[in-house]
Amino acid sequence: TAKAIANHLDKKLYTINLRNIISSNFKEITENIAYLFQKAEAEEAVLFFDEFYSLEKTYTNLGDKELKKITDFILQLIDCLSTTTILIVTTNQIELIDEALLRRFDIKLEYKAPNQEELELFYSKELKKYPNEFCKIKKLFAIFSYAEAKTHLQKEVKKNILDTLKYSSILSSA
Repeated sequence: TAKAIANHLDKKLYTINLRNIISSNFKEITENIAYLFQKAEAEEAVLFFDEFYSLEKTYTNLGDKELKKITDFILQLIDCLSTTTILIVTTNQIELIDEALLRRFDIKLEYKAPNQEELELFYSKELKKYPNEFCKIKKLFAIFSYAEAKTHLQKEVKKNILDTLKYSSILSSA
């Protein structure tokens, strides 16, 4: 979604995965986050925090005062962010995010995992793109997204194509 928004608005996209920077020291984390906010603002870009809950989860579980300071620091950065810069965050554990942080967002979208009926329609539509002989696949329904379903479908179709090629080469060499 963040990439699509950035592309549509012809803006640069800066992606931050907080999980990757939490183990750093406090000064380094705040400097890196401040730099990204400043860069995004200077370029009127889209700033995308992936797995935003990881900051709060770590703070809650560890009781770490430095992480609480980081949360407060991010709140200040968000409050000062210009309207020409777009901030997007994702989480699959919204209950772990501080209410003060949640209040900073004007729009909240919730994506739910597709149900079996929706996935069946999706598989049918996607499989129409391939020749019938490659479309006999095991459909997965215990998944979290259409992207995951599409990746699975593509792997299965590719496997069928490769199996057909392998079988054809065995027959032609016999």
